[in-house]
Amino acid sequence: MLAGVPVFEPLTLGGRDLAASRLAYTWLLLVGVAGQYAGGIASDRVSPERALVGAFAGLAAVSIAFLPVSNAGVGPLLGVCALLGFFAYAVAPVAQTV
Repeated sequence: MLAGVPVFEPLTLGGRDLAASRLAYTWLLLVGVAGQYAGGIASDRVSPERALVGAFAGLAAVSIAFLPVSNAGVGPLLGVCALLGFFAYAVAPVAQTV
């Protein structure tokens, strides 16, 4: 999905062409580690049902914001990608607890 965003043009590094969208996806996965940890903590401290509703609400809000922000530039788009990775992976441990 990120490959179709016009903000991510190919980069040349050390004579090799790199797809900037793949680098952004790697960033999304890296932030997902923190989301998974936070989801596990949330499911231990709050009732799992509330944590699940909160995680899905955050994921829905960030998903809705993705398209408008995709035309705002690289910085805001990377921020939304980070939030998307965080909430997408925060849902998993909470859902397993439920």
